[in-house]
Amino acid sequence: DGLDAGFEYRVRIAGSSSKGQGPFSPASLSTLTKPTRPERPNPPVVESSSISVRSMCVRWTGPAENGSTVVRYSLKCHHNGSVLNFKSNFLSTVITDLIPGAVYSFQIQATNNAGKSDWSASSKRVKTLTSHPEALTRLLPVSATIRTGTFSLVAPYDNGAVITGYAVERKLISKHVKDAKFGNLVTLPVPSRQIQPSTPSTPSTPSAISATVTSLSAHSPVSRKNSVTSSMSTLGVGDSISRSTSSKYRESEGA
Repeated sequence: DGLDAGFEYRVRIAGSSSKGQGPFSPASLSTLTKPTRPERPNPPVVESSSISVRSMCVRWTGPAENGSTVVRYSLKCHHNGSVLNFKSNFLSTVITDLIPGAVYSFQIQATNNAGKSDWSASSKRVKTLTSHPEALTRLLPVSATIRTGTFSLVAPYDNGAVITGYAVERKLISKHVKDAKFGNLVTLPVPSRQIQPSTPSTPSTPSAISATVTSLSAHSPVSRKNSVTSSMSTLGVGDSISRSTSSKYRESEGA
């Protein structure tokens, strides 16, 4: 009893009495204990210095093999349930295409020719970093009056931080004004009742938004250059901003 799995052993035996122990016998032929599945691995570790907006490095250590060489490691991501498989010579990996501002944890499992180990305990929960929103990909004019212009847009991916406002610049297009540049920066706040926190299940909220630019001068091009007023900061968006609940984001399904 007490032998290790998957190892060769030889034995020798000596008799013993009240007079003492006799000489040992010659050693037996070798006998091989049966291998079994690996021991349960320790939890994997996420390197804190490796955590970025969309990636992180996960490391693990090999468990006792129990007489049969480990041939594969399986890494389970608790955020979406995906399982990534690695050859036995891999003890770390960089997981990419993660969701900004989302929480992740991992488990590791070892496999040899005798079977699979139990899954390890979960690693410590870590959160990817957040960043500024990505650029808008669509901005379309809807209608215009003498002094207003209404535009529609699709909210950009928020990169894990809820979008609370939009910065707006405008540029005059006229044959009377040469080399016009974008300017007159104003910020349009999103009404607080319409701000939806980003969660792992809904990491981004592409939204249809309609905003009306007011106080556009109907006078000459010269006077129009200086006609921007503070009222532009509201853009009449109070109830005109609508946010959908559809989600679009990238997930890690492999490495």
